[in-house]
Amino acid sequence: MVNSARIPWQNNVHRQWWRDHGMRKNVLSVVLLYSANFQLGYDETLLNSLLALPLWNRAFNDPSGSRLGLMAAYVSFGHMLTVPVIHLLVDNLGRKRAIFLGCIISTAGGFVCTFSRTEFMFNSGRFIIGIGQPISQFGAMCLINELVHPRLRGVSSALNMSSFCVGGMATVWIAFFCLRWGNSDWQWRFVTLAQNLASITLLMGLFVTPESPRWLISQGKHDEALRILAKYHANGNTEDELVQQEFHEITTHIQQDIDVGNVNWRNLIQSASNRRRILVLTLAVSGTLVLGSGIARHYSTIVLKSIGIKDPARITAINGGLGFWYTIWTSAGALSADKVGRRTLYLGSTIGMLLSLCVITGLSALFETHTNNTPIAIGVLVSFFVFTAFHQAGWTALYSLYLIEILPFSIRGKALNWANFTQASSVLLTNFLDPIALSAIQWKYYLVFIGLEVVYLGSVWLFFVETKGGTIEQASIIFDRGNPKSASPTISEEHKDLAIPAIQRNSTNTSILAEKDFVVGNDSN
Repeated sequence: MVNSARIPWQNNVHRQWWRDHGMRKNVLSVVLLYSANFQLGYDETLLNSLLALPLWNRAFNDPSGSRLGLMAAYVSFGHMLTVPVIHLLVDNLGRKRAIFLGCIISTAGGFVCTFSRTEFMFNSGRFIIGIGQPISQFGAMCLINELVHPRLRGVSSALNMSSFCVGGMATVWIAFFCLRWGNSDWQWRFVTLAQNLASITLLMGLFVTPESPRWLISQGKHDEALRILAKYHANGNTEDELVQQEFHEITTHIQQDIDVGNVNWRNLIQSASNRRRILVLTLAVSGTLVLGSGIARHYSTIVLKSIGIKDPARITAINGGLGFWYTIWTSAGALSADKVGRRTLYLGSTIGMLLSLCVITGLSALFETHTNNTPIAIGVLVSFFVFTAFHQAGWTALYSLYLIEILPFSIRGKALNWANFTQASSVLLTNFLDPIALSAIQWKYYLVFIGLEVVYLGSVWLFFVETKGGTIEQASIIFDRGNPKSASPTISEEHKDLAIPAIQRNSTNTSILAEKDFVVGNDSN
């Protein structure tokens, strides 16, 4: 994690975060919260990894087609159950208590899966996991963005999705080594049991992680919020200029939202800016899941078998290589988010996915008439890796960062509730339809995704805005006045007091200029 942004106020921290006591604590809390996305990534590739294990297939009578799709969809059924309550849990209980509850539920589901004797029991465990996962995931996503130091916010929030990829990679390699367990049921039971390590790590991490200062302020606990900001952003100095500015921005922003009544469900679509937020939120969540990545993450085993790769060891090794590949490109996208910009990454990612998917489709069509042609099979495999690289560097890397940035605190819980519904619906749709379509029409199914890529590319160009630089409150204000083609749009008069020079200096279309240089901090700590 590097220093990814400069801040316009004096701050009592070292320029290098790893040499500062308070910043090290801040980063430790963030890294522990990554466990929520690690668990999600682990579960996302779990079924794909189990498909490569002979004993799991034997235990459940070689599931395929609609039956396999239904097994994959049980997690999404659980997700759907949380939709009416997730915002209540995250907003009313607080971020930490919601995460705790989600971890307990997910852990229980993991044990049910591990010791299942029937398909019904296995599916029930996945259903329980689906209930707990979104609670801990969205609670952790909020807490990371609301707790991290402004200087590290862009990178640390985006790296949250790298932990998702690490989780997926862990599943594949654990399954690979479990192939050696011969005829023992623990060949697959251990793979399902290991997913609980992330929940247990997250539960322990909550003991050293503070509550969100923004949530505390919304509950009237101003003194406690100020102490947390000072401890983690200025080594305990409550009079620090950055801490005071953050505290002022948060309290002002939350109070303004309350004053205008921006706290009800209808406010999600009442104003033009909020309608645009919900549209972009829906596109960002669904695009991450329905643009072909589901095939790569859930059913790459089926794709590999379709091009003649059927040996379990080779399949798990390739899936393991994909896990490393995902992590590398997601991390690359995360580290470049503050330099390249969010909108540029989305556009570049979608264009690259579209082009590589066209190549995959053409080569797959050729392979159908030239069966066992090794060069064509290799071409499909290479193009598959290229496709996932573009997806991971853009859509995946920005998932947990951009969603929080475009949402003001007052509607964040409810909007993320909608995001949870969109995510569950998208996963349910792809998990159920993908194996059926791949079995029925094979490579022709890719044509559907080519059409979707074109639609989403146009949507990103028209509706996504650039939000890099500054705090969450400032990014939210930028979105209100956003011009998608500008790195930083003009900020209205009523929000001048919250305008950040770090954003303004990137703009070619802004009416407010920074009046002082940037001071990152002191070197003396």
